[in-house]
Amino acid sequence: LRPKQWQIHSLLQSLETEWGCMAGANAYLTPPGSSQGFAPHYDDIEAFCIQLEGKKRWKVYKPLTKEETLPRTSSPDYTEEDLTDVKPVLDVVLSPGDILYMPRGWIHQACTLPDGQLKDGHSLHMTVSAMQQWAWVDLMEIVLPEALNAAAASDSSTALRDGLPIRFLEYMGAAHSNHIPDIIKRKADADESLDAEELRMHELQENFRNEAKSRIMRVAKEAMDLLDASCDQISKQFLSARQPPCLNEEETKLTSAGRDPAFKIMPNMLVRLARPGVARLVLEDSKAVLYHCLDNAKEYHGRPMSPLEFEMDDGPALEQLIRTIEPQWVCVQDLFHDSIEDKVGVTQALFDEGLISIRED
Repeated sequence: LRPKQWQIHSLLQSLETEWGCMAGANAYLTPPGSSQGFAPHYDDIEAFCIQLEGKKRWKVYKPLTKEETLPRTSSPDYTEEDLTDVKPVLDVVLSPGDILYMPRGWIHQACTLPDGQLKDGHSLHMTVSAMQQWAWVDLMEIVLPEALNAAAASDSSTALRDGLPIRFLEYMGAAHSNHIPDIIKRKADADESLDAEELRMHELQENFRNEAKSRIMRVAKEAMDLLDASCDQISKQFLSARQPPCLNEEETKLTSAGRDPAFKIMPNMLVRLARPGVARLVLEDSKAVLYHCLDNAKEYHGRPMSPLEFEMDDGPALEQLIRTIEPQWVCVQDLFHDSIEDKVGVTQALFDEGLISIRED
């Protein structure tokens, strides 16, 4: 696939822009003669299998249980015995140019055709993957710990820092929670009243649950307040993992890569972001920080990000620049900033980094 690296890079970069999440690619070469590279299994990704050479037979099975539907991790290998009584939803032979979509969690196995059925019996396919660790639960793993810490550190309420009720373990827990409702139901059916101790236990349990619920709601409120910041965090993860932009020759001419290193931005120039989605503005520690994927390696996490740091008052102009994408342009002198010098300075910084395209009219 080495001669096709540019095309693969361009494909992945385009898919990441369209889907808004990381995309990856792996190639699999399988020898002829009913060869099978992997045992039956499911993956933690959405997969698109693109047949490039030869043919390959695929069997696909729906998830066996609700727990295995949309899994967070890939499965161990299944044995043929595990699938003896399971009918595949798809049993198909892919030829060059065919694409098979494999939803996350769907079991699959594939093999080349038996000897003699094809002149050239090997198979080469590429799997494009997406949506790995990109579920609501992955965002919640960022939001909820931050929300709990924020609620606990609140300077307006000590609710999360209050001590637990004295001897609460005497009436709370699975055994207690099942015991008291059973007594209530049994006595209600027999038209009997609860005794004083049973009433006391029931009241203690209800009070404890209400107190816990009020604190859980405090954490939930903090989580909603932190939702935007948590989305910024997951966006940084995406930017650090995604492909760098794959600009064509004409696009490159409009960026700093196609200009003299001493090129200067002028107030009357039209500018825009070189490619949609390659940069994001995040407010951190009283700074406007611009994260981008321009310097990323093509290999996964092959190079750390190098964000640009600005003053807070640069934020509106930065946001305007990164939101102006093809086919729109914005004139430098129309950016949201105090002075022409500030407008030019912010634009020059992004242009020098290779993030901005220019048009001189």
